[in-house]
Amino acid sequence: MDSNTILYIHKDSKKEQSYEKALSDEYSVISWPITQKGLFRELPECTIILITVDDLSSSEYERLEDFLLIFPTTYIPTVLLGSKIFLKAFRSNVKYPAMTELDYMKADFNLKKSIKDIFKKINVENVKRESIKNSTDALLGIYSNAFDERNKYRNLFKNLCEVECYDSDEDYIYAVGHKPPDAILLSYSAAISDDYKLLKRTRGSSKAAETPIILFGPSISQFQFQDLLPFKPNGYLVNGSSDTDAISLLSSHLNRS
Repeated sequence: MDSNTILYIHKDSKKEQSYEKALSDEYSVISWPITQKGLFRELPECTIILITVDDLSSSEYERLEDFLLIFPTTYIPTVLLGSKIFLKAFRSNVKYPAMTELDYMKADFNLKKSIKDIFKKINVENVKRESIKNSTDALLGIYSNAFDERNKYRNLFKNLCEVECYDSDEDYIYAVGHKPPDAILLSYSAAISDDYKLLKRTRGSSKAAETPIILFGPSISQFQFQDLLPFKPNGYLVNGSSDTDAISLLSSHLNRS
């Protein structure tokens, strides 16, 4: 069994069940029929997200949009399988954060070969990301009230870029208004405290209005994430994500991927 894991989101038709069976012969597959009630409250650990989009109804488009908004997948390649007509409909109907997107559906496509090609591309991208380490001309600002959290992310990213940590609202707000970092890693609990004060001050600053903000914390619900959307978050890093995922997500917002 391949160590790569595919999160397969589909309508659960016979055709899609046959895709799932073919993939399961070589990969770990987490199956999520789009028609099932409820949504994942935690994004499973996976290497790619595979979505079949043919014949989706408007309500099913909404389910996908909710899923992609809850779990911004900027660092997980998302593969869309479907005819050109339905791929176009997906892009028209579903609004989602920018992500690595790969279309691999052709009239004569070979699913297993296509997936292997995708994993090859992912491995190339991972090598590129490793090569950016020790480039220190970008500045990352990390804000958390907890020393352990600040120290954890400082150590993780210190070989990727310059890192500056803030442990109080005053230090953070001063940095945002005077010399904002190139990207901000912000604790979710700090971000939502006092009626979203830190997020409001960040987006209200002329110098940091467009600075990428990546929030981190526990898995949050659809409604909790939607409350953040007015502040234009660029990603949400769930506590417990792998180091590779964290580095990939951050590097994509430091213009280094």
